This record gives sequence, C-alpha cells and structure tokens, in this order.
Amino acid sequence: MERYFGLITLTFKDLDFILIMARNKKKQKLTIQQILILAGGLLVILTVLSLVVFQLLAESETQRANKAYQQRKYKIAFPIYAKMAKQSDSKAQYKLGMMYENGWGVSKNYKKAVEYYRWAAELNNPSAQFRLAKLYELSLGSLKNPKKAKLWYSKSLLWFTKTMSDNKKESAYMMGTIYFNGYGVGKSMKKARQYFSMGAKLKDPRANYMLGVIYLNGLGIMRDYSKAAKCYKLALPWYIEEAKYKEIEALYRLGTMYENGYGVLKNYKKALEFYSKAAKGKDPRAYYALGQMYLNGYGVLKDTKTADEECRKSLRWYSREAAKGNVEAQYRLATMYEEGYGAERDPRLAILWYMKAAEQGFANAQYRLAQIYFSHDELKDDKQAVKWYEAAAEQGYAPAQYKLGTMYENGNGVLEDYRKAVKWYRTAVEWYGKAAAQGDASSQHSLGQMYSKGYGVLKDYSKALNWYQKATSQGFAPAQNGMGVMYENGYGVLKDYATAVDWYNKSATQGFDQAQFNLGRMYKHGYGVEADINQAVSWYNKSSEQGYAPAQYNLAMMYEQDYGFLKDYEKAVLWYREAALQDFIKAQYKLGLMYEKGYGVSKNYEKAADWYEKAANKKYAPAQYNLGLIYENGWGVKKDYKQTLRWFKKAAGQQYAPAQYRIGLLYEKGNGVAKDMEQAIVWYKKAVANYTKRAESGDMEAMSQLGKMYLSGLGVLKDYTKAIQWYEKAANLGYAPAQYEFGRMYEKGDGVDKNLTEAVKWYEKAAKLKYAKAQYRFGFMYINGLGVKKDYKLAKEWIRRAWENGNTDAARAWKTYKLQEY
Repeated sequence: MERYFGLITLTFKDLDFILIMARNKKKQKLTIQQILILAGGLLVILTVLSLVVFQLLAESETQRANKAYQQRKYKIAFPIYAKMAKQSDSKAQYKLGMMYENGWGVSKNYKKAVEYYRWAAELNNPSAQFRLAKLYELSLGSLKNPKKAKLWYSKSLLWFTKTMSDNKKESAYMMGTIYFNGYGVGKSMKKARQYFSMGAKLKDPRANYMLGVIYLNGLGIMRDYSKAAKCYKLALPWYIEEAKYKEIEALYRLGTMYENGYGVLKNYKKALEFYSKAAKGKDPRAYYALGQMYLNGYGVLKDTKTADEECRKSLRWYSREAAKGNVEAQYRLATMYEEGYGAERDPRLAILWYMKAAEQGFANAQYRLAQIYFSHDELKDDKQAVKWYEAAAEQGYAPAQYKLGTMYENGNGVLEDYRKAVKWYRTAVEWYGKAAAQGDASSQHSLGQMYSKGYGVLKDYSKALNWYQKATSQGFAPAQNGMGVMYENGYGVLKDYATAVDWYNKSATQGFDQAQFNLGRMYKHGYGVEADINQAVSWYNKSSEQGYAPAQYNLAMMYEQDYGFLKDYEKAVLWYREAALQDFIKAQYKLGLMYEKGYGVSKNYEKAADWYEKAANKKYAPAQYNLGLIYENGWGVKKDYKQTLRWFKKAAGQQYAPAQYRIGLLYEKGNGVAKDMEQAIVWYKKAVANYTKRAESGDMEAMSQLGKMYLSGLGVLKDYTKAIQWYEKAANLGYAPAQYEFGRMYEKGDGVDKNLTEAVKWYEKAAKLKYAKAQYRFGFMYINGLGVKKDYKLAKEWIRRAWENGNTDAARAWKTYKLQEY
C-alpha cells in the first residue's frame, strides 16, 4: 500500500504544479503548447489513479479468495483464483490444483490438478512442484512417470531451500516430509527430524505430529515416549480443527491418536468414529485401522468378517507404497502377511517386508522380525532373533530390551550371561519408566510385570501393584489381567479368588486373550466362582481363536479327556496342532502322543517321533523319554538302542523318574549296553528316590509307579506291604491306573489274598474313569462270571467301550466271543 500512497502523493504534487501554472496565466491566453502540457499532466494523473484503484480492488479480491479458501468456502474462492491463475499467479494456480485434486468446491479432476500444478511448478512454486511429483508418482491424472516425479521432487526441495527465509514454517515441514519419505532424495531420518524440529519450534502442528512419530518409533534416534507425547499434545488441537472440515489426513491422524492414547486419553469409540470418517474419504490406512478395530473388538463388537473386508481394501495400497520404500507401509504389509489380515497368512512374506523396514531402522519392524525368528517353528533362528532384538534395543525400544534380557538369561541364541541379562532388563526398566511417568498405560503395565518378576529390579509386589493400578485406571486390559494374577496368587495382597475373577472378567470382556484363558481356568477349577465347564470351554475358545497357545492347549486337553461334553479327539488334535505350531512345548508332546496312539488322526509313528523331537530338543523330559521309547521299540524308525539311551539319559538328567527306571531296565537286560546289574540297581534306586519325592508331594502317578516297583522288586527289595500301601493311596485318590493294578493284584492273589469280588470292585472304578485296560478287564469278568454273574450284555457294553478307546485285547474278545450277537 505504501507504494500506492507514494504514487498518489506524487500525482497530487504534479496536479498542484499544473494548477499554479494555470493561475499564473489566468489573465493571459494559454498557448497550444501549454494546453498540451496541461492535458498531458491531467491524463497521467487519471491513469495513475485508475491503476491504484485497480490494484486496490485486485488485492481486495485476493484477500477475499484467501479468506474463503481458509474457511472452506471453495465456491467463492474458485472463480477469483481462476482469474488470478490466468494472470500467472502461481499461488492461485497451486490452490486450484489442490481444489481439483481433492474435489474442493469442484468435481475431482486429476488431469486439471496436474495442469494447474504444472503451471505453478514452472513458475517455481515449490508446493506445486511437490504435489505434481506426488501425482506423477501415484499415477493420478497422468501416466505413471517416475522420472518426472523424481525431477519435480528435486526441484521442490531446491526451491523450498531457497524460500526458507520467506516461509520457514511451510518449507520446514515440506522438507522434513521429503527426507522422511525419501521423495526424490535419499531417505534421511536425521534431516527429517532436523526440519520437523524447526517446524515444531515455529508451532507447526503437522511438524509436531511427525516429530511425535519419530520419537515414538525410534526412527534414527533413541525412542523417547515423553517427547513423543509432548509433540502429539501440541499437534492435537490443529487436527481437531481440521477434522471439522472433513480433512481426511486429519481424520486418520486423530483416529491413531485416540486409538493409542497419543496426547489424549485412549478412547476406542472416538478412534472408531474418526477412522470411519476417513474411510468414507477412501483413506486406505483407515481401512486397515478399522479392520484392526473390528478384529480386536475395540470400541465395537468383534466381527472378523468385517475386519477382513476392511483390511483387504487397504492391502493394495500398502503393497504399492511398500514397493516404493515407504517404511510404514512395509511394516503394515508385513503385519498383514504375518497375521493373515486381508491376505493369506504367509510368514515368509512377512519376514521379507519386515526385513525391508528393519533395514531402514524401523524399530517396530526389527522387533517383530526378531519375534518371528525366535518363535516360529519352521523359521526359527535364535542368532537372527538376537541380532534384530539388539538393533531395536539399541534404539531404546523397551520390549526388545526386555526380550534380550530373557534371551541372555536362558541362553537362547547367545551364551547364557546373567550380567548381560540384568543390563538389558535394567535398560528396559529405565525406558519403560520414562514413558510410564508420562501416563503411557502399556509401559506402566510392563513396569508392573518387571517388578512382580524381579527383572532388572528387586522384586517388589507393592510397586508392581502401583503400576498395574495406574494402567488399569485407563482401562488397560493387560494390566487388569495383571491385577487378577496378583489377587489369584496373593502377590502383595491377600489371596482373593473372587477379586481375581473380577479383574480377569474386566480384561477378558475387552478381548484380552490371556485374561480369557485365566477366566477359563477359574471356571474349570471353581476358583472364585462356581465350577462351570461350559463357561470354561467358552472362555478357552475365545482365547484360542485369538491364537493364545496355552488356551489352545487347555481346550485340546478338555476335548481329549471328556470334561462335561462329548470326547472329540479330532478337535483335540486341531487345537494341539495350533498350539504346537506356535512352539508350545507341551502341545508338541501331546500331538506326538495323539499320532502314536492314533487318537483323532491315523496312527503315524514317524509324525509322533517328529513332534516328540521338537519338544525333546527344548529339554522337555516327557518328550525325551517318549522319543527314547520310540527308538527302543523301532516304532516308525529303525530300532536304535544308542538313541534310546541318549534320550533316556537326557530325561534322567532332569530327574525324570520313568527314564531312570527304563535305563535300569536297559542295564538289567543288556539292551544297547553291556549287561550290568549293579548299574541297573543304581538307576532303579534313582527312580525310586524321585518317585518317592513326587509321591510324598501327592503325585498319584508316582504312587502307582512305586507300587509297581515294590511289587516287582526293581531297585528296592520286593515289599508287598509297601506295594499295596502305594497302590491303595493312588487308587483311593481316584487314579485309574492304580485302581486297575490293585484289581489285578486281587484277581491274581499277588501279594494279597485272591478276591475276585474286590478285583471287580476296583476294575469297575477304573472302568468308569474311562481307563481302557480296566474297561476290558471289567467286561471280561462278566463274560466268564468272575466275581460277578455272567452277563454278556454288560460284557458287550464294557468290551465295546474298551475297543473304542483303542484296547487291542478288547477287539480280539469282541470277535472271539461274538459279542455283536448280544
């Protein structure tokens, strides 16, 4: 405006001069020359004044257009910008491009957007150059042209650098974005952080948000939850304001903030609301986020079908972006392949994409990659797991630090090193502490776990409770489960099953798999609630469907052992396999048993041996023992006493009494070793000592085994009194094998007076507990009238049950006595 006032002042000075000249000549006639000078002067004055008025009107129109644009009144802004664009106004051209690209006030038209961006870009408008590059990269409005995309990205970076002094805020944010994503330049988190920090200091909310992303995920820097939270809080008001105008980016960002509690209290319903609005705008990230919400039942009823549909919508976009090197897209795509979200589950493809993101320094990807190498049975590689855990841990990723502690403690992939374990535990505690102090519920829960277990800190139940309570006040489901554990076991509080059930229920109803499992246990055993098998199965099933291996194992056990509903070996095998594939050792052992016995699957000793070996290699004594039996008997493998002795000794080294007993037998009979009765007695005595310890602590199987050893005199002097004592203890506790053996003693008069009535009594007890040998023997007594009246109908019933349970003697008896005729 100053220059216009200058022109006006100058013009009025000229006019004054002309008037003075006219007054001086008023009594004289003016010459033609003087008239021409006077007319010319007046013409100049009028021209200047008209130019000033035109410029003032033009500036007024620009201000009106800009104001309308900021208020989202695009229909008012559009015609004004269109006029300005024709006059080579690059800012107007850029804004018209934005309007056509996003459909603001006009129909969405990418070709028009490219046209206006190109005009502005050629006038060196860096924002237009950047958007033009994006459109060429995404192939919107023109054929995909990576070369042009790279060219315009480079030009935009150059001009943003040149215009830093004129528009620091916009330039800083855009330059940070370019380096963060590697648009036309080498990706550099260091430079991205530098420019975003500059923008954050200038109070740019977008820069604050991106800085929060960097601190939260530890991108090229040590993870810092407190700084991340601070950045998110500063960004929040702007995103809320932008969301009012249905800005898709703002809607998606708000969803992430409310879902994860970034700068706000976690609120799934609000997250769902914002994600849904962003999804209506066809944001592919919002589709994925919605899929996760439906899958986990966060703020909405759990719906796996809808979850899969939403995830599939986003898969294409993530695949495209991941191929371009977008680290977040690579991570998301890997997650989808790992978990089977919107795509078929494929751990190898998951590793491929996690690796790409991990190599770019993305801590979350490094951690997930390590998790696959650590836990996936077929892809297990402890050294690779340690490598990637360390990469994430060095960036301050506390879960990786915690995991490294456990690996050094247990010697997984590294030499057992308690000092290093403590070091990583303590580092994890330090980082969790920073985030927990800022109100991060996940970190508060993790600290509670570490104090309750004494990892990296002295065990302190009161501190554990304190951190759990802070997290539960935010409704954090894992912490609610942690509180349940504390009350169930009396850690730092009086043991209270009812309160434990209450906490488990709060957590389980939020869909937390471990709490669902724990609640299932409480219903199964009647701890704090009335025992209810149906409720137990229901909660186990919910947890199992989420892939929680202990629940899958327990559910399989219930189907195998017939807890209040029909026995179903096929379902038992199904759930054992699900847990076994997750490296759950007991499930691998049980799956081996199912193949060995032919329960729910065709009998297959080779597969049985494979599953036993998986568990045996993880030092599970029962599996080592059973693998030894496989080699001893040549079941599906070549008989090999060396392998038998090897596996028995591994189990015996863990004080597994059955293996010690079997080694005694090998030495006694000279199978695979030189016959040596002295060695046999040594091993028998070890077995007796371990069986006695177990029996005295209430182990019914050990009681029964002791009865057998005293009866036969293996490792001890034959002693009928002690044999009867141990068999009777186990039998009275309801242990079916002991009841059966007790029955056999009475039937044969072995160590007791022969008494067929007593024999029948004990056979019946064991038969009703579905012990196949006892069912057969009970039926046999009815066939021959031993201790009971002959009764072929009852004999048929019990022999049939024994046969269905796999007893081969029962199968022969069925045919021999033609029981089908009764």
